[in-house]
Amino acid sequence: MTKHLVLTRIGLGVFNQDWHEQMFGLFEAVTFPSMKSQLSQDFIWLIVIDVGMPGAVRRKLESLIKPHGNFHLVTTDVTNMRHMRLGTHDWIYLPCQDYVLSNRLIEDVRDYIVTSIIDADDAWNKSYVSVANKYFSRRKDGLAGSEAGRGSHVQHSAGHVLTFSRGLMWYLSINAVKPMKIPYFSTAVSVMARFSSGISAWSSRHAAWAAAAELPMFTTEEVVTKAPMYAYMRHDRSAMGWSSDNAKPMSDEMTEKAAAVFCIDLPKLQAWRRTYLVDQSGSPRITRHQGRNSRAQYNRLFHLSALNLQIDQLSKAVGGRNPDKSAMDDMAKLLEQKTSERKALLALIHAEGDAFYSGARPSR
Repeated sequence: MTKHLVLTRIGLGVFNQDWHEQMFGLFEAVTFPSMKSQLSQDFIWLIVIDVGMPGAVRRKLESLIKPHGNFHLVTTDVTNMRHMRLGTHDWIYLPCQDYVLSNRLIEDVRDYIVTSIIDADDAWNKSYVSVANKYFSRRKDGLAGSEAGRGSHVQHSAGHVLTFSRGLMWYLSINAVKPMKIPYFSTAVSVMARFSSGISAWSSRHAAWAAAAELPMFTTEEVVTKAPMYAYMRHDRSAMGWSSDNAKPMSDEMTEKAAAVFCIDLPKLQAWRRTYLVDQSGSPRITRHQGRNSRAQYNRLFHLSALNLQIDQLSKAVGGRNPDKSAMDDMAKLLEQKTSERKALLALIHAEGDAFYSGARPSR
């Protein structure tokens, strides 16, 4: 049976207590019930969290998923990463691979597997997993059989990228929706490849998958379903900007039908809206949002990752034997300099990251 890994990240590089509390509430109301209620539970959900997640929120998350044997928390430390690659989230998939292997969730590393992405504030159509699994089960043998005819650089694994393009954009502040038809959208991409290929649905920024698939010579297909396959939630903690202009307000009946399609816990979602998105009269606090631009924090994480690698190599060199005392002294000075640089950058990541996610803008 083909393993299906569903990949989700929550607050990596975010250290703000209020942000995590708010986003946990949305996760609990939207994403968690959507996954819990998938018609097929033939998947492994890997929820990647940071070691810096506030303890109270982590305990809530652990308690929430504990009854579900196919739901797992994967912990990583973004401040100790040594390799990040631009244009992908492979650096998040690496701890997932470690977790999968150490917990024997996959035993043959050459198995073909499916990976899919769902963001921690979005929802899937309740049939998403079953439809995707059926789709890939019909293609697995053909992919494996095509390997012999592939070139040496791509011979190890064939692969296929699937995208469901129909979804809904749901504006939570005004409870309104817009239809979406976007191929390779972040929360509706699934990829089949050998586990040992290292390729997952996180191996490309989502909008570029059509081009990214050309590098390993994977096939691609856009599937347009009658029903929307995902609900993309818009709110004031979103990284991307949005405007609810031309969105269609939903009646109570429409809201209940939409919640049923995506298995959203509507009472919890309504309570979350009242807490964070509407005032005492019930009026929305926001109808458009400029987005919380995370590029400054990402820049710092890339910088830190390279510093970690540099410091590691300098430490090995300084700790080794080198007959050239002058060269050794120079490396020791550089190591001291880079260690100080790392300490200052780490403080900035925590301090300004906290301010940024609480609503303030980073100074640089």
